[in-house]
Amino acid sequence: MFYFNPEYLLFALPAFLLGLWAQMRIQIAYSQAQQRAAPLSGAAAARHILDSAGVQNVEIESIPALDRPLRFACQGFATLRGGLSSCTLAAWA
Repeated sequence: MFYFNPEYLLFALPAFLLGLWAQMRIQIAYSQAQQRAAPLSGAAAARHILDSAGVQNVEIESIPALDRPLRFACQGFATLRGGLSSCTLAAWA
């Protein structure tokens, strides 16, 4: 029959406390990072990523901020190496 063994706490409690400590550290780091301004705008970051991948024939347009989630839709096959064809950024309906 199963019974509660108090020695279980010797192994479980330190792991549980370590997990709580790690979660607290992560939350603190993210809250501090959110208070800082981003070094690049979204358009500048996208341009940097495309340029570093060797893709210069893609135009990036800045759009005003939306309160709705966005979706990225491409018609046709899209890869960084093969180029992009007819891609749009639109708000979810």
